[in-house]
Amino acid sequence: MFSPVAMTIIFALAASLVLSLTVIPVIAYFLIKDEPEQDPWLVRKLSSLYAPALKKAIQHPNKLLMCAGGIINADGCCLYVYW
Repeated sequence: MFSPVAMTIIFALAASLVLSLTVIPVIAYFLIKDEPEQDPWLVRKLSSLYAPALKKAIQHPNKLLMCAGGIINADGCCLYVYW
């Protein structure tokens, strides 16, 4: 009773496997150009904000650990009170 449906699913999966291993890489080869890669504008903006913050964090590791410990401690207190 379900064998026609099962055979249809098997054929569809087999066809998609063959297609994904043969045709799709060829299409991708023709569509993707060898242009120099450039970061998106959002990544460039966030990197300009992240780099100075990372430099400060590396220069002051004790302050960073104290802030992280304080945040974890405050979070633990909030969870203890509201749980």
